[in-house]
Amino acid sequence: MKRTELTNRTVATSSSKYKYNYAFPAQLLAVKGAYHDEGYSNKVRLFESSPKFLNTDATNSDESLFLWYISVIDEDEFPQYFIDYFKYKLALDLCFNLTGDTDLLQMLAQQEQKMLLTAKNIDAKQVQTRTIQASPFTAIRG
Repeated sequence: MKRTELTNRTVATSSSKYKYNYAFPAQLLAVKGAYHDEGYSNKVRLFESSPKFLNTDATNSDESLFLWYISVIDEDEFPQYFIDYFKYKLALDLCFNLTGDTDLLQMLAQQEQKMLLTAKNIDAKQVQTRTIQASPFTAIRG
């Protein structure tokens, strides 16, 4: 998932119920949310998305919005630890059907688990987790 600032704004047509159209990034697959602030904490409540535009009335003072979205991933950008894990996972899934060798299957299962743990450890150190900001509602339990 990616985040970006939307600044490419046009005024919507008179037939639109929204005031502004913001052009989406070219690699966008799906919108997770639109936000007023760079910290992605103040969510825009009223917006619609069409194939190329996000339509809304809500903007910042500089008329920009911040978008959190799912994007197309270039396979060249996959980290090496992910590629290594995927090789073992694919080999494990195909091994028994192609070879019938249970010893090879066990060896691949061990290597796949080892690569999965390695990938998770590397990823956990690189990706920061989102934190919940303090609010009276975070302390309420049902």
